[in-house]
Amino acid sequence: FQKAQEIKGAMAEIGVYFGRSTAFMAQYLRADEKVLGIDLFDIRETLPAALEGPITALPDPHAVSQEAYVNAVLRLHGLQDKALMIKSNAFHWTPAQIEERVGRVRFWSVDGGHDLENVLNDAKLALDTLAPGGVIAFDDFCNPQYPDCTIGILDFLKANAGAVSAFALTKNKLYACPISPSAQVLFYRKDLFESTALKRLYQETFKAKLAPPTTFDEYNRIARFFTKSINPQS
Repeated sequence: FQKAQEIKGAMAEIGVYFGRSTAFMAQYLRADEKVLGIDLFDIRETLPAALEGPITALPDPHAVSQEAYVNAVLRLHGLQDKALMIKSNAFHWTPAQIEERVGRVRFWSVDGGHDLENVLNDAKLALDTLAPGGVIAFDDFCNPQYPDCTIGILDFLKANAGAVSAFALTKNKLYACPISPSAQVLFYRKDLFESTALKRLYQETFKAKLAPPTTFDEYNRIARFFTKSINPQS
């Protein structure tokens, strides 16, 4: 569908585990696209993070570090140059940092921490970096072993009912996409965003730089700032 609709963008995954999904996604990238993986990579992390020499077969996953195994999977299939693996918690990443590295994402796989806080954070990060017409795949939905995961996904969908909707359900996976997959255009008054007085007032109020919004949270915050009934100083 994305190929037919010429929907472009990177692919990304929170919770790489042993890299099978990451390698699968990487095979469907266009020449100028990347796959991003974010994971703690904390399984046997005291062992080397990469294996030396050429990779002709996959190593025993129980004998090497998680990071080394994922690296071997990518190298075995010649995908290492298409993949960017980041050892980190997704909590430490902002939409702007994601876009700086891989651009907007057309397919997200969300399979990180399964507690409520992590699910909500990862889902929000995916939505705020999603390309028009993109898809978010949530893992372990309705898996009885992870009730917080299901609750978090449902809470996220309810909170963002005007922006994203579920459209498919398979075994323990739920797929969601933007309600309007068409490209959106934002018009704004450049003179207001360049006003020294307004930029100073915005910085003092929100501790952030006044700039055209790139997320719905930024859009709503700027809208409140320029609404006189809410902000008489605007």
